[in-house]
Amino acid sequence: MDDPLTPARPASRPSAALHLSTAQPLSGTTGANARSLTLRSVSSQMLPLLFGPPRVLHVVAAYPRAVYLTDGSRWISLVAPGSLLPPDGIELAVGDDLTARCPSGALLGIGRGCIHLPDGTRTRPTPRTRIWIPTLPHRGQSPPRVQRVAHALLRALPPRPAVDDPLLERALSRLLTTHCRLIRCLRARRDEEAIVQAAALGGLGPGLTPLGDDILAGTLLALRLCEPDFPASLRLALAEAAAARTTARSASWLLWAGQGAFARDYLVLARTLLRNDQRRASAVLQRVLGIGSTSGWGVAYGLLSTASAATALDYTGTADPPAPS
Repeated sequence: MDDPLTPARPASRPSAALHLSTAQPLSGTTGANARSLTLRSVSSQMLPLLFGPPRVLHVVAAYPRAVYLTDGSRWISLVAPGSLLPPDGIELAVGDDLTARCPSGALLGIGRGCIHLPDGTRTRPTPRTRIWIPTLPHRGQSPPRVQRVAHALLRALPPRPAVDDPLLERALSRLLTTHCRLIRCLRARRDEEAIVQAAALGGLGPGLTPLGDDILAGTLLALRLCEPDFPASLRLALAEAAAARTTARSASWLLWAGQGAFARDYLVLARTLLRNDQRRASAVLQRVLGIGSTSGWGVAYGLLSTASAATALDYTGTADPPAPS
């Protein structure tokens, strides 16, 4: 569990995703120099920042494998290979400690296709840089198909995160009870009450991303996966309610989840549910459970428990109307 950040107002709503194919190489950008660093992959959601006007971001939290930066309205996650790649993630080909390059409190420049790290290193996309799409490429799948594997994985899920934290132990019962209330409200189509329960999950638990946020993120992923008619406006409203009550870093990720964008490993788990391959799904689940101290467990619990109940969630005919052309 990472050190908590001071709660602040949630980050502004993310812009819409760019419509690019998964893992599409960038072209027309080069620029190695004496102090360059390879940019391995970048979320499509970060392309407007990377290629937009120059701006300066502040390093709010720095860890050996991940650094989190903001300019007060937008967040970026710089991560090392093999780390969790969030929807606002940029993966750098580094083998050393990221805190040496981007210490907490330092300033980083981004824009016009280049990132200027605090230590003087530059990185920019090359033809080998990969664009990663942090969304599911479909609008919903058959709940019974997903439910079978999700229910089996849920039964195998540890009953609690594998951490010894008295604060977490005291919060866990409240977390699970609140999440059950949220699912009951969604089943009964009591949307306003569901928003209240989502808000109660926000910021609940210690850490950079409190466990309540992670459980809600997994729930939002399940709704995206299983409920083709679930209103996008309600999904975003659930995320916004919780984002208003948590850390600024976690709030930004919740808002991404409300718009259907999630970390790469969580999307891989969601996709395995569609394949009806329990063995493969179990292997992916073990990787997810190793993410952070509680984050992987929280997202997995929210995803699997909600997907297991998907057949009881009936939002048929309630999808938001299409935007006018």
